[in-house]
Amino acid sequence: MKKKRTCLVLLLAVLLSGAFLKHFREDLEEALEQYQTEEEQEIDFTYWQGVNPDVCAWIRVPGTKIDYPVVQGAGLEDSYYLTHDIYQDENIYGAIFIENSNRLDFTSPNTIIYGHHMKDGSMFGDLTQFEERDFFDKHSEFTVYLPDEVRLYKITAAYRYPAEHLLAAFDFDTKEGTEEYCRKVPEFAVSYGGYTREGTELRAPFVTLSTCTSDNRSFRFLVQGRLEDVKKRQEDKN
Repeated sequence: MKKKRTCLVLLLAVLLSGAFLKHFREDLEEALEQYQTEEEQEIDFTYWQGVNPDVCAWIRVPGTKIDYPVVQGAGLEDSYYLTHDIYQDENIYGAIFIENSNRLDFTSPNTIIYGHHMKDGSMFGDLTQFEERDFFDKHSEFTVYLPDEVRLYKITAAYRYPAEHLLAAFDFDTKEGTEEYCRKVPEFAVSYGGYTREGTELRAPFVTLSTCTSDNRSFRFLVQGRLEDVKKRQEDKN
């Protein structure tokens, strides 16, 4: 009887200690997450442009691993960063980049940000999570940071689209051409498989996040967001 009582006491002690450690771990993870969220708001463009002068922006998409510098290869072919990383070393991961035809201040009617679809979820590998309706519904924004401002975008559409060069295939040089394209986006989502967000029609200026699809090289997966808010970045206090 005494052995049973001792075993019971030991079992309760283990269970209680396990519960304590579980809560401790959860509290610690929550604190770390909050700390990281606060710390990550500051992006040192001086540092990153020292690493690579082509760094022009930073992209973050909540709920994904997408949290990267964005480059524009001044004087380079647009395809350069398909095969070179942020350090300008040859790398199959490439870098997240925009084309030279897009403005550095992201005021072009359609700024396209490209990234490889990597199997480990890095680069734009996580972008295809938006193919799931539940994920699309729960994640409605992404942010582009510039050296002097923060630009918040509302995600309006996510869909597959044939692998053609959008900036060449459509007229984004005129207001009429841009508006016509925006009107067609819901049709694209229906035709090729995807979603649009009710009450948030696409309008310029907007950003298109573009990556490959893993199962069909003749298509790209696009996530598009319209500009909702612009805030000036606070200058460093140092």
